[in-house]
Amino acid sequence: MPLMPHHMVLVSKLKKVASERITDVYATEAPLMSNFLRTAGTVDCIAKFDGVLSIIDWKTSKAPKDKSEIHNYFMQESFYAVAFEETTKIPVPQLVTIMTCETGQVQVFVEKRDDWIKEFIKVRYEYEKNNNKLGQ
Repeated sequence: MPLMPHHMVLVSKLKKVASERITDVYATEAPLMSNFLRTAGTVDCIAKFDGVLSIIDWKTSKAPKDKSEIHNYFMQESFYAVAFEETTKIPVPQLVTIMTCETGQVQVFVEKRDDWIKEFIKVRYEYEKNNNKLGQ
């Protein structure tokens, strides 16, 4: 299926952000697991973003979003950071969400792992409690 012109524009904008701000790629589309958090998933990218080792997550959206609408992204990224550190002993302090919108806008959200991991743990605990999985 050929790419539509507006998709090409979105990709070129992502490429611009990536080429200007991302270096030292450690992993892409890498499976991660945390025994501590009892969770597994596949991270989009682990690399330096503006010189800081980061979890980088690529997102698409019909329209721009406010930070308050994407807390779940930051929680997921914080899990990836902890899982990577658990596996490699290399801390990843920064979370980066790069979102392209059908409007043509690119949004970049940068957060700290430690600001979101407690919220992830809380949600994980509630899931286990509600599904009778605690202590199993």
